[in-house]
Amino acid sequence: MQKLAIYLNEKQLNVLKYIFQNTSIEIFNYAVKNYNIQRIYTLVENGVSVNFFSNDKLRASVFVAELFNLFQTESQGLRAKEIKINMDKIERLIKFRMSCNRSYCNELRTYNELREEYNLLNARFSEFRKLYKKYKYELETY
Repeated sequence: MQKLAIYLNEKQLNVLKYIFQNTSIEIFNYAVKNYNIQRIYTLVENGVSVNFFSNDKLRASVFVAELFNLFQTESQGLRAKEIKINMDKIERLIKFRMSCNRSYCNELRTYNELREEYNLLNARFSEFRKLYKKYKYELETY
């Protein structure tokens, strides 16, 4: 699988850095787990609009929405969440069939197809997580 690169301009990097540095790990993990990265922004939207957009919340919201869409759109997040739920169900079914010594080839094939789609949907989203770790680490080293 090829490494995806998302190129951000200086303003995008600065806004993203500000958002990440002002977001706790608990909030970040909750938002990621629930495929709702826009939630991260809602907690720091006042700071972003004041520091980067002269207190223009509309411009700030549109800018951040477009920035976050570079990593994962809302429809991609919803689809990833749906796939994850289906994968969990199939995984439980496979374990049940294994415990009963029954065939689970069809379920395994379906699971692998879903996993492949899930990984493709989340390829850029993994970069989002890496950037969060990078900027959080930078903050802690100062």
